[in-house]
Amino acid sequence: MTGPPSRLFDEARTRRAVVRVRRRGTDQVAGTGVFVGPGLLLTCHHVVAMAGGAVDVELPASGPTEAPLVVAAEVIVDPEAFRRDLAVLHVDGPANVEILACAGPCEAGRTVWSTGFQRPVAVLRDSLPTTAVVGGPTTIRASWLDKADLDVFTLTNAVVGPGLSGAPLVDMETGAMVGLVDAAQTSAAADPIHGFAVSLFPGPAEGPLADLLHANRAEVPAYGQHLNPAGARVLCRRQTDAPLRELTGDFRHGSIYDPSTYASRNVERQIEAFLASSRRLLPIIGPTGVGKTNLLARVADLMREERAVILVRAMHFNPDKGSLAAVLDHALESDVPTAFPGLGRLIVELAPSSLVVLVDGLNEAAFAHLIQARSWVTRTVAWLRENDVRLVVSSRPQFWAGVSDLIPNDLCHEWKDPLLNAGLRREDDRPQRAPREGITVGDFDPDEHRQAAEKYGLAAPPVEADLGRHPFFLRVWAEVAGPAGGNSIGPAWTAHQALSRYLEQTCRRASVATEQAYTVDDVRSALAGLGADALHGSTNVLDRATVDDRFRSDRPLRNALLDLRVLEAAGSGFRFGFDAVAEYVMAEATDNRMITAEGADRIIGFRHKNKGHAEGHDSLSEAMALAVVRREHAGDHALVQLVVNQIVGHPDTPPEILASTLLRLLVEFHAPDDYAAQLRAVVGRVVPSRHRFSGSVVDGLAHLAGRGRASSSLILDLIRPWFVHDDPYPFEWGHWLDRGDDDFDREMIKSWTETPGSAVYKLFATRRADEVFGSLLPWLADRTRLKETTGNVGIEDVAAALLYRHRDRGFEPLCKALFRQDPPTALGDRLLSEILLQDPTRAVTLLEQWTDEAIPGQDFRLLRLTSSILSQAKPDLAGRLEAVLNRVASRTPPESANVGALVEASTKCPGRREAAWDTLERLPAGWPMIEVAWLNRYTHDRPEAVLAVVDRCLGTGVANLQRELLDLFCHFHNEPPLLAGALDRIAGLISTRNQFVAYKVGWTLENLLHTVPVDAPARLDLVDLAHEAIGRGGLDIHRSMAYYTLSYWANGRPQSEDARRLWDALLVAELAEETRSLILEKLIEKCDSFAEVLAALDPLRARLPADDLERELIRILTWKQPRHDYFQTWADHPGPRLDADRFRILRQSILEGLNAKAAIARSAALD
Repeated sequence: MTGPPSRLFDEARTRRAVVRVRRRGTDQVAGTGVFVGPGLLLTCHHVVAMAGGAVDVELPASGPTEAPLVVAAEVIVDPEAFRRDLAVLHVDGPANVEILACAGPCEAGRTVWSTGFQRPVAVLRDSLPTTAVVGGPTTIRASWLDKADLDVFTLTNAVVGPGLSGAPLVDMETGAMVGLVDAAQTSAAADPIHGFAVSLFPGPAEGPLADLLHANRAEVPAYGQHLNPAGARVLCRRQTDAPLRELTGDFRHGSIYDPSTYASRNVERQIEAFLASSRRLLPIIGPTGVGKTNLLARVADLMREERAVILVRAMHFNPDKGSLAAVLDHALESDVPTAFPGLGRLIVELAPSSLVVLVDGLNEAAFAHLIQARSWVTRTVAWLRENDVRLVVSSRPQFWAGVSDLIPNDLCHEWKDPLLNAGLRREDDRPQRAPREGITVGDFDPDEHRQAAEKYGLAAPPVEADLGRHPFFLRVWAEVAGPAGGNSIGPAWTAHQALSRYLEQTCRRASVATEQAYTVDDVRSALAGLGADALHGSTNVLDRATVDDRFRSDRPLRNALLDLRVLEAAGSGFRFGFDAVAEYVMAEATDNRMITAEGADRIIGFRHKNKGHAEGHDSLSEAMALAVVRREHAGDHALVQLVVNQIVGHPDTPPEILASTLLRLLVEFHAPDDYAAQLRAVVGRVVPSRHRFSGSVVDGLAHLAGRGRASSSLILDLIRPWFVHDDPYPFEWGHWLDRGDDDFDREMIKSWTETPGSAVYKLFATRRADEVFGSLLPWLADRTRLKETTGNVGIEDVAAALLYRHRDRGFEPLCKALFRQDPPTALGDRLLSEILLQDPTRAVTLLEQWTDEAIPGQDFRLLRLTSSILSQAKPDLAGRLEAVLNRVASRTPPESANVGALVEASTKCPGRREAAWDTLERLPAGWPMIEVAWLNRYTHDRPEAVLAVVDRCLGTGVANLQRELLDLFCHFHNEPPLLAGALDRIAGLISTRNQFVAYKVGWTLENLLHTVPVDAPARLDLVDLAHEAIGRGGLDIHRSMAYYTLSYWANGRPQSEDARRLWDALLVAELAEETRSLILEKLIEKCDSFAEVLAALDPLRARLPADDLERELIRILTWKQPRHDYFQTWADHPGPRLDADRFRILRQSILEGLNAKAAIARSAALD
């Protein structure tokens, strides 16, 4: 049923639910039954009992010539029903019967109606109706229930006879069944009581009867006083169906919501999460045309069959109703007054489910002023607090900003991102918003846009057009660019141009709808008049008298505009079906005097001061902005410059508002760069902040970038400071290089807001790649750090990440620009190398071109890039790379600083390997550029020659060269001829006084001890050298040997013979305090007990001055997490130095029962 009937009690319908109950296999009437569920009937138990426990049911005939169908009924056993003299019967196959709603209890004095099959059968061919008046409750002795007491209520003014038992008693006001006739009065005729009936409610707690009554309440609607959950849902669905019909129309061009073209939005997941929560309010906030109405219509459309949902369009509100509760009460009562017992009762009947209310466009309610709107919201908040209702309300941000402070945050849903919960997005990725600020709905994200374009039948979605991501303008795009639309809208089109084309097409459709009674010019003239009326009234809502007067003799045209949804009925008047259309025709009616006098105030005022909240005030602001855009398109630069200067210099307005307002205009301008000076001035006054990206300067710059008309340099200059406050994580070199382009895209393009990164993406989408590359390359020299990073990520890293991501937009132009960067940057060269490695074949072609160009000063970079490509190039490219090196080598003199880079590259090139060695041998001994990798590539085939070069370099005494060569020695662990020579040369460096070389000596010995096999011929020599180094070396060597020996620690000692020998040497060496501390820390980590620590240290403790070791131990234990056995073990240990002050105090503290922390504190107090 789509809604309650106009008359709740319908005698004919009720009769179709009543059937004759007969004794099994006979024509004898046993009583009456009534359907209360599919295939399920109720009758009196005594009817079944007196028929011998087996009955048939006579179903109505399926047609006028058909005989009634008699079927056997199954009696469902239920002791609870028996005690109430009720029986549940089940039959198969009835299709042409009605089902009555069960209700109760019934009030005394109400008139009820009944019908049944009273005997004699020979006289009555059909059921015999009767009315009755309900009396009070009483108890009777029921002989058919073994003389048990039976609770009943009395019936007066009724005809009750045999065979009527089990007949329904139907409330004549609500149409619900409130009981069953149970018995006739058998006393004197003068007795005013004519019969008795059993009530259905309150019913039993469990059993078949309980299940049947519960299912009936849930599935068979009852209304009015006997409203049940099923009836409540029907009332709600009826309220929702009306606005849905209004929005869908006939799915022609005039429909606002068309299910066939609706594209799912990510915000739907948030609505689902809200409805599953305990919060009461979810605001959906967004500007005009982003699909808020479509979204709520979709939610209502999907939910209306499953749960109680009411969709209300605020444009139909009576603002004099003081709250949402009053609005709903009025709407439900006006529909079918007798069916609705009040909103409070409806909410109660829906429990435990909640009533869901969807309010579309609260800003469209005809509030006279802000005070009235705030009063309405205050009362609605109080009602939400007291009732189990879920309210989803959509609004423009300007209106919501004026009332949201009245809404407690704890009432509003705080959505949690599933990606955040799953650990795929970090907490600080999303801007912080108070719950009462709501969820922002804006342009389609890429996935939504792709889906919407497919629904509209756009074969090539205009993803490069920022305007095409706006839901309303994508619809405009589809209509204008479709088969009947002629030329498509280009990516650089403005909203003004798109609306102009859309209105042209709408005017043609209106003309066709009137069978050409009105020309396109006639329609356009009518729209211009409506725009002037709206402008005169400062609102896009038109009163009925104005519209009727304008179309007094043109009703067909008015009707055509209503059919096409150019106009909609709204409250007591009309409004434009789409705000963008209203704003366009209002802008057409705006003259230069109005723009000059109040243009800036109008454009800024609603966004900032919120002076008025009557519906349409924000449309007036947008119309004024569109009027300025029209003047810019027409070339009236003097007027536009005047308005722009007024905006930039507007007093008492935050610079962020001024900047975003100016950007809103420039987005639609044909030549925004003409106003770059004003834009730079006002944006420069805005303090960037990461958590103000949404709706801020970043938002405007991203839209400006997406339109393709402003220069890349202007956008990038203005957006650069905002990157300083962006999340540094996506721009870390390893992050974007290792995780791939898709992950980086997700970091840059957020579904809920524009970001600095998305602005750059739009530049690449709408401009030539080389133009954007050229504007972005200077950032590689900007070392400004991102403020929210703990690392070293800066603007240079932002540029590198963005350039790398868009490398495919122009591989060669980008590589050439990076190579010719002047001056070059280290990060730029690294980036160029990574990009070239993506396509070695094209990279070699570029290297050949650059070699031919012979750009002065670029050979060093050319050699480094060639070396990088050689590391990963396929064999088929080796010959071409060798040719590049040969040509560069031919112009590289021996004394050139490029020789090192030439050697580095040549050692990787098979054809130049010998030439590289010749060059390497001829290098002066003190050559500063020798690298380990060069020599290491020759160790297999010429070890003696390598050692000769090593000796020549060591002889210079240059510390950096010595450290590089010690790195080389680590590669000799599997080269016996070289390892012996390396050990001899390491021995000569053990006594070095250079701290950095000494550290490298220790590190090299530790590395070789780990990597040289135990059975290697030089292993014993290596251990002897390490033993010698412990005696002759200092802190750095001792520390490395401590790391080595303790890495093999287990069961109280090092587990290898070599490690034990070196450990013993360490314990008798003169160790610095830092080394002792390191040994203590590692032992505490490695040992299983503190007793093991002390036993291992006994040789060391015996040699130390009194108290030194205890001081070290207490210092370490103060900041390391102590184990439970440390202190008692220490107190019991019989080792030396028992007279040490700290040891004595610590031991005494433990014996006194102090805990570990207190004992340490007392011992450490000596310092």
